Amino acid sequence: MRWRWLKTESDRLPLRNPYRALINIGEDCVRALLVELEPDAVGIIGSAREKRTGPYTLNSVECVADLCERALSKAEIATESTLGHRVIADHALVGVPDTWSLMASGSIKYRRQEPERKMDVSEFRTVLGRAVNFVLSQQAKDTSPSEMEVIYAAVTEVAMDGQRTTDPLGFRGEELSLGIFLSLLRRERSQYLRDIGYELDLDPISLVPLLHALAICLPVSEGIGILLDDSHTDVFRLLDRRVVASLRIPEGIRHMMMGLTDALGIPPGDAQRLRRAHRRGLLDSDMAVRVEQELLRQMWLWSLNVRLAVKSVAQDVIPPRIYLCGTGDGLESMQVILSSPEWRKGLRFARHPKVSCFGPDEVTPVLDRTGNLREMSDLGMRCLAVYARSEAQPASHPDALLDEVLRARGYIHSI
Repeated sequence: MRWRWLKTESDRLPLRNPYRALINIGEDCVRALLVELEPDAVGIIGSAREKRTGPYTLNSVECVADLCERALSKAEIATESTLGHRVIADHALVGVPDTWSLMASGSIKYRRQEPERKMDVSEFRTVLGRAVNFVLSQQAKDTSPSEMEVIYAAVTEVAMDGQRTTDPLGFRGEELSLGIFLSLLRRERSQYLRDIGYELDLDPISLVPLLHALAICLPVSEGIGILLDDSHTDVFRLLDRRVVASLRIPEGIRHMMMGLTDALGIPPGDAQRLRRAHRRGLLDSDMAVRVEQELLRQMWLWSLNVRLAVKSVAQDVIPPRIYLCGTGDGLESMQVILSSPEWRKGLRFARHPKVSCFGPDEVTPVLDRTGNLREMSDLGMRCLAVYARSEAQPASHPDALLDEVLRARGYIHSI
């Protein structure tokens, strides 16, 4: 347990403390960052990674809290080299594993009784409440809303009589169209993550869906994101740097490696080693050709499912910017496949699409003062750093009112 001595209670207020602790809990390791919120950027001032040793399970608060403790302590010690003194943050952002969160979206049309009267806050809250009920009722087919906590919420569309606006307050009209997007987490998992934070004396705790941290970092207001992970792929639509629709494919790097294993008749553990040897040019010509052909075949099969997901999340005309993100070392080959005319067949783009790989170096405005976050696997942590800075900024009026509605109904954890 780490103890903090604070002069006054005001020292605990997040807005007065420019330092944040960022924690990402993975299957086999915990990563921790210490960041400093600056006027024009976010500075990474300490980083550490703690791999599991011996028995370890994500279901044990004590085991995971111990890993987090060690990783965070190392990151705090690293700040001495960066700043000349040790920094200890009391406000933490915890990255929620993508496989834990559920995403729900929907839109409603609300016909106003008095079209000539200006829309006020009270009426808009009523519409937001109806939209929340609608979206959660759709989710209730799989999970009861009372069992879920909202960890991310955004108003994705507002239109009065078909005319889009960023805020309907003060507008007159007969029909209001409203869309919202929610990221949900089971309450027992939410409490589990917060229990880890309490074990570490980190208060308050903000739970951040990693997909949304990535979305605010992509350098385009509207587009399609494809996040490739070990066990799955998330395909999402981006609007105003927010996720407005998403679909998960249960195929990732591990699935491609299983295909390589079956095709070559090798033990499962050898597939990754063979792939790395191929990338370094260490295989003989015959084996290199076989590995290359099978990898491309697996990527093509994966891309066909991605194509269906892109068509689904776009719903109509597909934005022309596609960003391929992930931790794999074959993103360039996948970029070539997704840029081919064969893959685009059957997809309706607004104009000729452009597919780009998005890596850690493109995440701005981040100043890595440690020089340690250079690998593709560092993408998520750098995005969390940007999210920490955006969290300190005031929310738009519609999003702030949505937050009030969700808190009043008990769907958001009250700090």
